[in-house]
Amino acid sequence: MVKFSVQIVGQICQDHGCHTSWLYVWQKLVSINLMIGKEKEKGKEENTTERRFGVILKDINSKFELVLEGYSALNKKFNVLKEGVSELRKDMDYKFEIVLEELSLIRNELKAKVDRDEFVLLERRVEQLEKITNKSNI
Repeated sequence: MVKFSVQIVGQICQDHGCHTSWLYVWQKLVSINLMIGKEKEKGKEENTTERRFGVILKDINSKFELVLEGYSALNKKFNVLKEGVSELRKDMDYKFEIVLEELSLIRNELKAKVDRDEFVLLERRVEQLEKITNKSNI
């Protein structure tokens, strides 16, 4: 029973190349099943191979529907995650801009302040000026 379907899938893959998708194979199997159904309408009696093939097709169809449902559910979850990441990115960009602005303000404030070396030089000059003024006052 399984060998029969594998042979059919193998034949379809050979006819259409190795890159045949499962959707295409499934469509081909369904079309074969429809042809078998038309033969039934003509009054021909279904043999055991055709019945087995019909059962296999129904099984493949139900499994394929499960795969499609799973794909749909995963696709919805992916879209929700994608939206969440997009919102998070916008929030992070906004916060990063604020941090950069704050950093720029801090840099400007630090540039306006006297650094330690300049402070030491100014302190020495003040000491010298104080000595001079103290001498002149005495």
